[in-house]
Amino acid sequence: MTDHPAVLALSGELDIATAATAISTAAAGLSFREGQRVLVDVSRVVFIDAAGLGALVGLRNEISARGGATEIVYANDRFRRTCAVAGLAGLVRPR
Repeated sequence: MTDHPAVLALSGELDIATAATAISTAAAGLSFREGQRVLVDVSRVVFIDAAGLGALVGLRNEISARGGATEIVYANDRFRRTCAVAGLAGLVRPR
């Protein structure tokens, strides 16, 4: 994997109405090379639901299929709890 990670910053609400568009729009501007690590900065995400989590899992799977790795970083406690309840605590980088 490439040493320098790409950074994808998300903000606002990632819910059924916004998640797919928000993540695909942000990812479209991402300079990602095969095998590169991608840090998904969620420090400005104020709400996430199952659709948002699903979109993040889809993003992770897409990056993984291209030989990369995804780390969700800067998650607040609410974001972490939501991931934990959904069985996705492993998506978020430990503090």
